[in-house]
Amino acid sequence: MSAKKIAGYLHLWLGLTSGIIVMIIGLTGSIYAFQEELKDVFYADKLFVTPRNTPVRPVSELLATAEKALGKGRKVTRIEIENKPDRAYIFRAVKTNPKKIWYGNYYTYFNNVYIDPYTGAVLDVENTKYEFFQVVLSIHRQLLLGETVGHIISCSAVSMFFIILISGLILWWPKKWNKNNMKNYVTVKWSAKFKKINYDVHRVFGLYAFTTLFIICTTGLIWSYDWFDNTVQFIANGGHPAKKEKALKSDTTQVLVAGTTDHVWTAAQQDKPAAAYRVTIPQKNTATLNVSIYRKDGNRYDRVQKFYDQYSGKLLDSKSFDEVTRGEQMRLMNYDLHTGSILGIFGKCLACLSGLIAAILPVTGFMIWLNNRKKEKKEHKGKHKKHKKAPALEGAAALQ
Repeated sequence: MSAKKIAGYLHLWLGLTSGIIVMIIGLTGSIYAFQEELKDVFYADKLFVTPRNTPVRPVSELLATAEKALGKGRKVTRIEIENKPDRAYIFRAVKTNPKKIWYGNYYTYFNNVYIDPYTGAVLDVENTKYEFFQVVLSIHRQLLLGETVGHIISCSAVSMFFIILISGLILWWPKKWNKNNMKNYVTVKWSAKFKKINYDVHRVFGLYAFTTLFIICTTGLIWSYDWFDNTVQFIANGGHPAKKEKALKSDTTQVLVAGTTDHVWTAAQQDKPAAAYRVTIPQKNTATLNVSIYRKDGNRYDRVQKFYDQYSGKLLDSKSFDEVTRGEQMRLMNYDLHTGSILGIFGKCLACLSGLIAAILPVTGFMIWLNNRKKEKKEHKGKHKKHKKAPALEGAAALQ
């Protein structure tokens, strides 16, 4: 069996198996590509504040305000701070139940509290569990079916799509490379009949989106499978396995120092430049208080990560993007590569457009398969009729 026949078989049956899921993942990915820009427009009333000449309130005070607004039993797990004078501080509280299947049960609670850092006023307590972009993200990652079931289904579909992309390129590859031949391979003949247009759209659009979709698919697999992540890091490290570091722990024998959060926040701000901060609040006695310092707007990989003892505020470790291995750098760049933000607004446009093409490909592919099925049935029916007529003609000839 030739490579093209194997590729055709895989392309067809994996496409039919994963088509609907790929279409959903593609559409939701396109919508989510510009979620930051869209939030700035639609959620301006809670994301933006009026800058003042007065200093901002201590983080510990704002944290206490946020937890009071959340109510009993809900603890802040993360603080998001943009280094801009007109931005609200966001306090996130999340608790999940990974064993639950349906989205509504997967999140025990998920809230974002928006606070004016100058006045300490609560601008909004958002039920993020049902916030539009969060629901879109959950459909994209888990199909609203939780980690146990939804994540496995979506990961399997992405794995199939990875093979579909490679097999599609093999099927597209021309037997002969010449100027006249290549025109048919890279352009859509819009003046042709619908069947031809559909076929051209599937083949040509798939080609143009191949590189971007390959990157998106690969980065999705890095999140999905540890073995794939380790393989990518192994290659990036020049044949050396991913570095395994011992998890840092806070010293539980120490007495909790008042104002530890403020001390850590003040220390973290000394690292320049900084576009934004993410403070992870420890939920366990031995966990560390972590601060991620992002150096550029719209960039998640170029950051410094600092780990503090939650009791004393002592700095236990600090890592910048420049100091880690190439494999770890690849891992840190994964989100920016996946969303296209590594190339700024142009990259996001590419990711959005490629997601739409990924959603179209299963539809056009299904129509190609359906048209071929109809053609095969018609040919088979024609052969059957011809076969029936032959004996009748022979009998007529015998009577003559």
